[in-house]
Amino acid sequence: TVDDIVWPKKSLYNDRERRFKHLISNPQYSSIVFDSYRRVYYRMLDKPNPRKVDQYDGIQWTIPSLIILDENFNKIGETEIPEDYSLSNMIP
Repeated sequence: TVDDIVWPKKSLYNDRERRFKHLISNPQYSSIVFDSYRRVYYRMLDKPNPRKVDQYDGIQWTIPSLIILDENFNKIGETEIPEDYSLSNMIP
C-alpha cells in the first residue's frame, strides 16, 4: 500500500550534492511501450554512469538503455543506447 512506501525526505531535494549522488547511484525506469508489430514490450532505463564523479565533469550522468520483453514480460534482451540518441520520443 501507499502507506508502506518509504518516501525520500524533502531534505534530499534541497541538498544539491545529495540529490546528485542519489541520481547517479540509482537506476531510473520509465514507461513500458508495446510494439504491436513485433509483439514485444520496451522498457526505458537510465543506468548510473560509473564514470560520473562530479556534477560538472562533462560526463553523461546516466547510460540510457532499452530493455526488451516478450508478451509475458520475460526479458529478451537489453541494449545500451549511444549518447547521441534519445529515448524520450518513445515515451507516450
